[in-house]
Amino acid sequence: MPSKTTIGPAEASFDALDAIETISRMLLASHFDPEALLKAITDVTVRKMKVKGCVLRMLNADTGELSIRSVTGLSERFLFSAPVIDIKNRFQSLIQQEGVYSLYDVRAGSDLQFSEAALEEGISSLLAVGLFEGKKVVGSLSIYTDRPVRFTRTHTQTLRVLARYAVMALELARLHRSELQLKLQSRDLAIAASIQQRMLPSVIPDADDIQLAVRMSSWYEVGGDFYDVSKIDRDTIGLAIGEVAGKGMPAALLMSGALMAYRSQMGNSRQLPEIVGAVNDLLTRDTRTEEYASLICCRLDLDEFILCYVNAGHMAPLLFRKGRVTTLTTGGMTLGICAGLTYEQGVLQLEKDDVVVFRTDGCTRATRADGQVFGERRFRRAIRSQLDASAARIADSVQAALRSFVGDAGLRDDQTVIVLRVE
Repeated sequence: MPSKTTIGPAEASFDALDAIETISRMLLASHFDPEALLKAITDVTVRKMKVKGCVLRMLNADTGELSIRSVTGLSERFLFSAPVIDIKNRFQSLIQQEGVYSLYDVRAGSDLQFSEAALEEGISSLLAVGLFEGKKVVGSLSIYTDRPVRFTRTHTQTLRVLARYAVMALELARLHRSELQLKLQSRDLAIAASIQQRMLPSVIPDADDIQLAVRMSSWYEVGGDFYDVSKIDRDTIGLAIGEVAGKGMPAALLMSGALMAYRSQMGNSRQLPEIVGAVNDLLTRDTRTEEYASLICCRLDLDEFILCYVNAGHMAPLLFRKGRVTTLTTGGMTLGICAGLTYEQGVLQLEKDDVVVFRTDGCTRATRADGQVFGERRFRRAIRSQLDASAARIADSVQAALRSFVGDAGLRDDQTVIVLRVE
């Protein structure tokens, strides 16, 4: 057995404020980068405690292992021989139970499982303390000496102070990165929302004896609802409304693709069923199984007052005529699920005082805090209350009824309404 020696890690009184200052400087120097911070922690530990090397391990929550994340002063050969420290390892058990693991002579430390490599590295003694969050071990900080050392309470206290403030610094880095990520996401969402808004029509076209009004509310900065109202030529208006699966940014990206696919096809002279079939094929080619969209595609002949439409799996529009309500369902399947589908066209001869209301399902699925759903009956009632008014008043009535119903619960889905009224 080697004789006890007084040469070893520094044992002078340790200033906690100095540790805070040191790790704070490390935190700023690393620009809150966790990996850079981990390396700075092992570097400063070697420097402060005047030891041969230092290893910082962090807990892998999925595997239960303490994995090496940062090293200072030890060779790659030694590190490659280091064992996987899992919950069955005595090292981790002692760290969990006592918060410290001390070994005077690695040759007597069968728990280490790599004493031969340690001797080749010139390591004699080991001291390790746990990194704790509350009572949970989230890692360990170990120091290695090149001569046998009887570690004292001062050594342990010094290493524990470093470990404690290392945990604090890592948590600050994590919070800073999270805050930065949220800011970046918020900025990206604002940009995406601006782009998405510019994709939608800024002006609804006018037409003699036809009123059109649109109201859209997104529950998130960006949404999955979309619409298009534009003049195809002097006597024809193209109208579309749709929604895509999901919410937030993924839905917004899919919405953009669906709207662009629709617009790329609507300008040609093909019939609506062919156009919708082509849009379906484009989406099916470019989307995954869980990504799909519903769409109603319409052409309105302003001379003959004929509305041709294809309903591709979308919530049925409502035709209010002389006290009766009819749904417009002719079409086919939802878009983006299967290529090569065919669709049917519905034809509606519009009459004076007809009101046609297109909507997305967020208009009927709006939910209060108590779980009660707005539903189809309330939706139709909001329209009926303003049937003699303008298209804009009808659309406003629906929007106001929805907001009044959900109250403080707020929106939980996108809501879009298009009202077409024949004067």
